[in-house]
Amino acid sequence: MSTADEAQAWRARFERERSARKEAERLLMDKATELYATNQDLERSLATLRAAEAALVQRERLAAIGALVAGIAHEINTPLGIAVTASSSADEELRTLELDFAAGRLTRAGLGQSIAYVRDAVGLAFSNMERAAALVRSFKMVSADEQTEGARTIDLPAFLRDSITSLQSVLKAHRAQAVIAAPDSLSVRAATGPLGQVLSNLVQNACVHGLTTIAPPRVRTVSLVARATETHLELEIGDNGAGIEEHARAHVLEAFYTTKRDSGGTGLGLHIVNTIVTQTFGGTLRFTTETGVGTTWFLTLPWGTEALTRAPARPQTTRPSDE
Repeated sequence: MSTADEAQAWRARFERERSARKEAERLLMDKATELYATNQDLERSLATLRAAEAALVQRERLAAIGALVAGIAHEINTPLGIAVTASSSADEELRTLELDFAAGRLTRAGLGQSIAYVRDAVGLAFSNMERAAALVRSFKMVSADEQTEGARTIDLPAFLRDSITSLQSVLKAHRAQAVIAAPDSLSVRAATGPLGQVLSNLVQNACVHGLTTIAPPRVRTVSLVARATETHLELEIGDNGAGIEEHARAHVLEAFYTTKRDSGGTGLGLHIVNTIVTQTFGGTLRFTTETGVGTTWFLTLPWGTEALTRAPARPQTTRPSDE
């Protein structure tokens, strides 16, 4: 082959390789464009899913607030109704006493009986108004906690009692009682809104999923135990209910997983609990369960995070010496 033929063959081969390279580059660019468009679609879908999840979480929170308002109305209506009835009875007795006095029919024995009756009625009205006021304070505290994500200093046992008080309507509706075991006093600085939501979700979950099948003479019980170690705050929320079915145990913390779909369950309650415990408090969440015996949730929350720190103990005041 002559030199000219070799050059022509080389040029032809070069053109074919360049054409093939350009085609490969074009195909690569098309694939890159396609992948970019697919990635954009996936990001939009993910954003839509996150927005939907946030909307569902907000709906569940609003539903919880609605249940809380209904509970407030129910819980406060009872002591206020008793107080009104007692006050009305005392007023009626005083009117009778006034008429007897005006008519000259009042006797020493009758006066004594009227005084005792009015004293009992006023005492009953006063004690029930105190009960209503205590409920209002508890609900007000819990309501303020639910609206804030920031941390504030609290006495943890008092906070736990207030949280359980706010859930009395749920407990009563499921004929359950709550038992709290906590230190006499423990001052902490905590993100009370998220902490209150965790307690509320776990107690309501125990009532709705664990205790509904428990029949007398067994007493339906929700227990709440708090312990402070050098490094962590440990909380246990348990029930003596039916336990979690074996097929559901691996899925209970998944978003949108629920065994109560037909009765309005969203499957977000425990998922929210897990998110708050792990992300807000940097802690861990685990559970033990046994069919027919009950379920206990274990929360381990480390001290020293923005959401939870041990507050310094309040100095005890000493009485001045008589000397």
